[in-house]
Amino acid sequence: MIEFRFCENCEKIVSRGTKCPICGKNIEIKEPQFFIGKFFGKYKIEGILGQGGMGVVFLARHSILGRFAALKLIIPDLAGDADTFVERFLREAQLLAGLKHPNIVDIYDFDISEYGLPYYAMEYIEGASLRDLLISNGKNLTLADFGNVLKMCASALDYSHNKGIIHRDLKPENIIVSISEKNLFQRYLILE
Repeated sequence: MIEFRFCENCEKIVSRGTKCPICGKNIEIKEPQFFIGKFFGKYKIEGILGQGGMGVVFLARHSILGRFAALKLIIPDLAGDADTFVERFLREAQLLAGLKHPNIVDIYDFDISEYGLPYYAMEYIEGASLRDLLISNGKNLTLADFGNVLKMCASALDYSHNKGIIHRDLKPENIIVSISEKNLFQRYLILE
């Protein structure tokens, strides 16, 4: 279970300890649901898309444009040294934003929230993870359909490798498959 250390007084997420390093008040442990209904910049958090060992991906809506985005954040305490955390996370966002391939999710924005958490906004893809498709026995998907997913995955990986970028967390949960009404694959996307 992912938890955030939150100072009610400063309204900031802190990385360690039981006391806020800014004001000295006690911190509270909050779960990711705490952020639902809150804003990260112009993005209002509407739900949780996924959680991993080091972070959360939220479903958010841009308050002006109205479009959905996926907001990724990593818990600072789990990311290691706080001084290099933002730099590493920014570098990840910049690398992903530089990839332009039909099978790789687009990055829209990077910022630091009012809570002190860096995040980046990426294209939201309505679909199912490859893990979910495998668990559901493919629900009317043929071997050729799965072959197409693997071809698109290989194409995206080949492209990113040629750019000098290696995906370090490739797994079925990070592969989102968007399926049209005709049950044909529209896109395959790698989520970091």
